[in-house]
Amino acid sequence: WEVPLPTAQKTLNRFLKAARNARSLEVRVGRPALDYSLLSKFKRVTKLSLFAPTNSALDLGLLASLEALVLADSSLKKVQAIDRLTKMKVLHAQSTSSSLIASAPKSLKSLYIYGKLPIGLNVGHLENLETLVLENCRELDLSELSLGNAPLVVRLVNVRALKNLGHAKKTFAIA
Repeated sequence: WEVPLPTAQKTLNRFLKAARNARSLEVRVGRPALDYSLLSKFKRVTKLSLFAPTNSALDLGLLASLEALVLADSSLKKVQAIDRLTKMKVLHAQSTSSSLIASAPKSLKSLYIYGKLPIGLNVGHLENLETLVLENCRELDLSELSLGNAPLVVRLVNVRALKNLGHAKKTFAIA
């Protein structure tokens, strides 16, 4: 069952206006793509989960209290200003972009990437990162993964093919 865009957008806007003091917010709509511009009003939200596509760039820079962010639609890689989210500890992203990861704040402790990995994934700047989970990737070339120097737990879940395992022995200290 698909809700027409004007109805879905009006319903979302009405809800967002009524729930401005929410600490946790989850939006699940299959289609159509939505405009999330009202999210900038949620100053107290600490967890934001977006499972619905967007039709525009999403500026989250005003959500200063945000600690956990879930972006579960590939169109949500158009997120902007997450580098200003200095309290963010957890980021879940589906089929994300390298620019999103590059702009992730240094406060990030856990990064979960589901689906296609960005080319040349680099998490070296995330000096507080403790956990990296890569899930449901068709192929993972370990020579293209830049992890930095911080001690890090890397979990690979449902990865169909690993390339350059020799590089992994150096990077992951595999015996």
